[in-house]
Amino acid sequence: MRKAYQYLFYKLYSYMLRTPNRRNAFDGAIALLSLIVLFLFMDVFVIYVKVVSDVKFITDNTLLVIWLIIALFIYLFNTIYFKKRIAQIKEEHDMESNIQKWIGRIIVLIVGIGSVGSLIAIGLLLNNL
Repeated sequence: MRKAYQYLFYKLYSYMLRTPNRRNAFDGAIALLSLIVLFLFMDVFVIYVKVVSDVKFITDNTLLVIWLIIALFIYLFNTIYFKKRIAQIKEEHDMESNIQKWIGRIIVLIVGIGSVGSLIAIGLLLNNL
């Protein structure tokens, strides 16, 4: 699992290096990765609250503060984790073949769109209940 997480970061980082704002590629990749993880946590939370437990004692403002704290924690964890390992991760994955690069791009696209799309889909489905 750790290798997949590192590979996802690597692909996001290499994508960010090709943008006009390449000086901030590391921060951009960390932000995108953190958003993907946050959306996946939100998916699990929404499913848990609606299916297993009905949490009514938490107000919307409290929930917003909790999600902001979780987002900050995820961002800080990712920053510390990848800052120490960026050279090793780049060295490990820089020698990919073109086929591996395209497969990686497709996987990252699916994971990125899937994390956001699943949150939207779950929200729409649960509003209809």
